[in-house]
This record gives sequence, C-alpha cells and structure tokens, in this order.
Amino acid sequence: MLDAVNAATTTDPNAAATERIQKELGKDAFLRLLITQLNYQDPLSPMQNEAFVAQLAQFSALEQMQSINRNLEDSINADILLNKAMNNSLVTTLIGKDVIANTSLISLSDHTNVDLGFRLNSPAKEVTVEIYDATGKQVRTIKMEGVSAGEHYVQWDGKDQYGKSLPPGQYTFEVKVNNGETTTSADTFIRGTITGVRYDEGVAYLLIGNLELSLGDVQQILQNRRG
Repeated sequence: MLDAVNAATTTDPNAAATERIQKELGKDAFLRLLITQLNYQDPLSPMQNEAFVAQLAQFSALEQMQSINRNLEDSINADILLNKAMNNSLVTTLIGKDVIANTSLISLSDHTNVDLGFRLNSPAKEVTVEIYDATGKQVRTIKMEGVSAGEHYVQWDGKDQYGKSLPPGQYTFEVKVNNGETTTSADTFIRGTITGVRYDEGVAYLLIGNLELSLGDVQQILQNRRG
C-alpha cells in the first residue's frame, strides 16, 4: 500500500507534459509545458527569474519560427498558383501554331503527312526510322544513307511497308543510327500544329490531334508551318 501511495504521489507532471509535447510540437504545447512547470514547482525552490525569462524567450522564438514557416508556405503556394495560372493562360495562345516537341509519339490523322525528327551528334553511315502502332507492331521502316550531323526530318505519309494507308491514331517511332561499327539510338522529336488544350486538375496539356503533350515537352514554338 505504501509503495502504491508513493508511486501516485511521486508522479512527475512535467514528465507527462513533456511526453505530450513530443507528440504535438507547437507553441500551444510549449506554453502548456511552461504553465505545468509553474504549477508544480517546489515552493521552497521556485524557478529563478533567469530561468523563467529563458523559457519565455524560447517560447517567443518558437512562435516566430512557426509564423515564418506559415508565411513561407503561403508564399510558395501563391507562387505555384500564379505559375499555373500563367502557364494555363500561355498555352491557349499556342493553338494553331506549329511546335517542335521532344517525344517519340506520333498523332496520325486522315490524309496528313507527319514530320518525324531526330538529332545526330556525328555523321552516320545509315539511319533507320522504325514506326510502330499502338500494339507495338512495326508497321513501317524508312532508311537513309550518308546522313550528316545535326537535326533532320523524315516525312511519313501514314502508310505501312506495303503502301497501305494506316488508320488514324497514335503511333511511336524509333531512330537507329549505324556508324559502320555500332548501332545506337538518336534523340527524337516531332513537329505538329497545336489543335487544342486539355485541363486536368488545373494542369494544361497541349493537343496535336489526339496526341497529348505537356508544356515541358515543347522545345520550339514556330510561326508558320513549312510548305
């Protein structure tokens, strides 16, 4: 019985408050801890003025830090919303313009030629452009020989290897480079006209036919389409 009474009377309220503080950091928790310390301090040995001032200084510093964090978070959120608004406003001005976009996707429409682009860091003995449908089946191969370094275009007429017109839809292409010793892949891009804009959860996406691109995919914005 005596042990139980001692255990009950020697419970440290500061320890309990400290445990709560560790679970919910903040100025309110800090203030509760300070008040608890004052309520349960030893009357024969009260908290010294210096210690009390130090506690208040810590409380003030904590409150200022939380205020700074809130202001910084609000500022960042405001910048994000502003950037989204600016981007969403910008993309609408691109409708009807030609762009060059870093992608290997192709949007094939009825009776429309598609410009397939690629970049070479050095001259190539042979370049092979392979075109695949949505299932991954290879439908066309275009070969070029003696290609110089730089950017190049291959115009695809939307037909397969046997001259048959393929249905509209999304396709992909890959460019393989043979320099006489090894075969590597080249960076690919397309050129197309922006036909619309789609918004998804506040983010704008550019449409080239049924092909969807982000604004970050766009490398260049052009005024007029080549003849």
